[in-house]
Order: sequence, then C-alpha cells, then structure tokens
Amino acid sequence: NAEVLQNELKENIRLRKEKENLHNYLQTIVESLPDKIFEISPEGIISFVNRETIGKGGTGLRAIKGKHFTEFVAPEHKEFVLKKWEDAKKGIFRPYELQVTARDGTRRDLLITPRPVKGTNRYLLVQRDITELKELESKYCESKHLTALGQLSAGIAHEIRNPLSSIKMSLKILQKRLNPKGNDLKRFEIAQREVEHLEGLVNDVLVFAKPSEPKKKPSNIINILEQALSMVEQPLLDKGIKVEKIFDKGIGSVDVDPMMLGRAFINIFQNSIDAMDQGGVLTITVRRSSDDEVSYVVIEVKDNGCGIAESDLQYLFNPFFTRKRYGTGLGLSQVQRIIDQHKGKIEILSEEGKGTRFIVRLPLGNAEGIKATAT
Repeated sequence: NAEVLQNELKENIRLRKEKENLHNYLQTIVESLPDKIFEISPEGIISFVNRETIGKGGTGLRAIKGKHFTEFVAPEHKEFVLKKWEDAKKGIFRPYELQVTARDGTRRDLLITPRPVKGTNRYLLVQRDITELKELESKYCESKHLTALGQLSAGIAHEIRNPLSSIKMSLKILQKRLNPKGNDLKRFEIAQREVEHLEGLVNDVLVFAKPSEPKKKPSNIINILEQALSMVEQPLLDKGIKVEKIFDKGIGSVDVDPMMLGRAFINIFQNSIDAMDQGGVLTITVRRSSDDEVSYVVIEVKDNGCGIAESDLQYLFNPFFTRKRYGTGLGLSQVQRIIDQHKGKIEILSEEGKGTRFIVRLPLGNAEGIKATAT
C-alpha cells in the first residue's frame, strides 16, 4: 500500500509539473502576442488581461481588473459594443471593427474578436490594431484608381496637345499678318495666354499620369527649401508676404531626390501664397522628431490665409479636386505621391478663416545614420 501511495504521489507531482509547464508555456504565448486580450465573466467583469493590454511596467493592472469592460469603451460606441456582447453570450461570435481616438489624438482602427473560453462560462475579447492594414488597403485601392485615371488622362492630354500647338501657332501667324491694335490686340493676347494656360494643364496631367521614380542622394533639406522659396520669390513680393524661417541647422543630410522634393515644396508654398490674398506670414519650421524608434525630419509650412473648409479637407489629395478658378487640382496629389515615394507622411491641418499648416515627415535614413529601424 505504501508503495502504491508513493507511486500515486509521484504521478500527481509529475502531472502537476506538466500542468505548470503547460500553463507557463501558454502564458508566455499570450503575453507575447501583440493583441490586447481580455478575459470577461458573463456579467462583463474583467478577470484577466495580458501584458500588451496593461502596457509596459504593468502599472495599469489594478485599474483594469475587476472593472466592467464597458468602462473602457467610448460613450459613442457603448450601445454598439453592448449589442455585440449580447450576441456573443447567445453564441454569435462575429468579429467587428471600431474606429477610436487614441490618447495622442490619432484615429485607430480596431478589430474586436469575441471567443468563448472552453470549459468555462467566461469569454475572451481580442483587440487587434488594424490601422496600418486599413491604410495599406486604402493605398492599394487608390493606386488602382489612380492608375486607371492616369491612363485615361494621358490619352486625353495627348489628343489635346497637338490641336493646342496648332492653335498657338495660328494665333501667332494671324497676329503677325493682321498687326492688330487696341482691343483687337488685347483679344489676341488673352487667347494666347489661355492657350498657354491649357498647355500647362496638359503638361500637369502628363506628369501625373507618368510619374518618375526618385533618384535619391544625400541632400541638405534646408538647401532644398531655400531653393524652392527662391522659385516663388516674386509671388511672395507681389502679395507682400513675409517669410519666417525656424530651421534646426543640425539636421544634416537626408536621403531624398532634391528635384522631386523641391517641386513638392514649391506646390505647398504656392498653395499657401494663393490663400493669402491680403498678405500675411509664411512660417517654415524644420525640426527633428522621433516615433517608435524611427527618427524623422519634420517640415512644417504654416500660413495665416483664408484656411480650408472642413468639408473639403478629406478631398485635398484627390486628383482634379480644386476650388481655384485656374488649376488642375493635381498639385497636392502630386505632393502626396512624392512624399509617399520617399516613405514619408504629409498632414494638413486647417481652420477656415484662420490659416493652414502643412506638416511633412521624412525618415532620416542612412545618409545621417540615425534611423533605428527600417521602414
């Protein structure tokens, strides 16, 4: 009997050890997941969260365990989330998406997946951040759309270009033969300016339809900005616009295509100039910033012009969208494309009647040797 008891004891110790090993193994997997995991009772009380949920250091554990999970849901989403929770308790486990505002003010897309914990009456809610995936999907759809649009636009532009050249040449010949005076001369000049304007639009469309790849090299971002400013010097003087420069001279070199990036900033400057009919101040700031161990150079272009209507902000980078009398609406879409080709980001903040801020972030790459991780 003693031997049987001893064997049973050994077996129990072995099983307990296996159970502990299995628990530690599963715990390690759960704690290493990038998703946030909540274990919730049928009453909605949180009984477990993984390390990703509480953040580094675990300081938020007490603030989460024992609370009802809806305490961590924004008021505008509570009704929707509670309905999905009731569905889960009825055995309907369908993933759903939420768009929320993070503490830093950014919008994040979340995928919430409810699951039952087998052998118990508890549930798991798995929260995955799919913001980057959504952005990639959006860019893919936009790329397909722009490709089709570009092909169509290029075809139309080519069909228009030849007749425009004929009209321009005919106007010059007629003006020379007729030698018009007074109002007749003005009409000829107006016609010629309009033809040149149309030629500019056609060229913009062709550039949009067939973008070139950037030829990157170590470049001084401040020099690029200075050269771009020199290209809009006359419009700045004509409108009496002052330029304020706040440059971090220690930024050094950035791995970019200086010609392409220069065109992008000329477009941005021109947008600001167009918005300041009564003069004003154009403020250009260059500084360093870091995000998730990646170092950026941040270029901010700020004007105190008329601003942009809130309803228009979401369309600013759409090709052919414009509120200007003259223009293709391709300028900012080309700016966005150039920034994307440099693996950067551009953001526009504006309030009607108060001005606009263009914020460009470009990764500091091998040219300076301070970028911590690859993008």
